[in-house]
Amino acid sequence: MRKLFLRTMLISIFTMGTVYYANATSCEPSTEMLETTNDYIHNINFKEYKSLNAALKSASKQDKMLMLMFSADWCAPCNYMKEYVFTNKQISEFYNANFVSVYLDADKNKQFIEQVREQVGNVNALPSFLFFDKDKYFVYHFEGSQTTSDFLKKGHRALEEQGYAINTGNENSNGSSNNDGALGKFWNKVKGILKL
Repeated sequence: MRKLFLRTMLISIFTMGTVYYANATSCEPSTEMLETTNDYIHNINFKEYKSLNAALKSASKQDKMLMLMFSADWCAPCNYMKEYVFTNKQISEFYNANFVSVYLDADKNKQFIEQVREQVGNVNALPSFLFFDKDKYFVYHFEGSQTTSDFLKKGHRALEEQGYAINTGNENSNGSSNNDGALGKFWNKVKGILKL
């Protein structure tokens, strides 16, 4: 009887934890995005270039890093970022001040994407963000949908690793992700309840 009770409790706790974790990592807009607009007044200024070399030259002339975003119209995480992250005033000011940004649709920009693959290899996830320094070297990347604070932190990291002076504008980069350690916090609660 005791084993049955413990199994039932563990299943219940696991189910509650799964729901807790799913809610903590959902793709709903987080409360940290205070200045997001839906009218796209604030947005990352993605540029169009015919080739990787042209984009690299432009970034080098402006003494900025180049950021490539691999995306697609059908990519739900990409669309989430376009609607809720790129429209954040802090994000758009920071990325526009520090990067030349290029949006690459995986279904439409095949020639440009092939040039990138020749230099850095395959891109295996959407969205993917690749960074090149002013000397045209591939230096940093990350994949997947990001919260505003995570996207800001990763932009800072790309610049800091290359020794760039960061043009911070008016943003506050001390925010934390709404899902940092959610699963870890849950398991710590489970351990406390079960006294493990």
